[in-house]
Amino acid sequence: MAHDAPQITLLEKVDIVPALLQTFASAIYGALSAPFRGDTGAPTYYQHVAYSALRTMLARTSIAQSQYINPSTTETYEAFAKQKGFPPESITLEDGTKAHWLGKKTADKVIINFH
Repeated sequence: MAHDAPQITLLEKVDIVPALLQTFASAIYGALSAPFRGDTGAPTYYQHVAYSALRTMLARTSIAQSQYINPSTTETYEAFAKQKGFPPESITLEDGTKAHWLGKKTADKVIINFH
């Protein structure tokens, strides 16, 4: 992995394949069942299918596996900045936390999103 992915065991790495297959199967089932979801389901077809897959992926993989297969926040931020055409601007706080700016640092109001 290109980013600082957590170390996972060989068994956890092998388990990613069936987890992805189960997620794909859930998405297919969601796509087939979406027309019958009724008023209690997701508002759109896309959301129904996406939520089905996401629920399965989150339930099926550990946090370490999820971090292993997904890009880091920094990589995602840099790709987003490139796609939107603005220069990425990141800072490292005293405790080592990385922070990424969207918009101007000189704005009157700033929203901080911790995740």
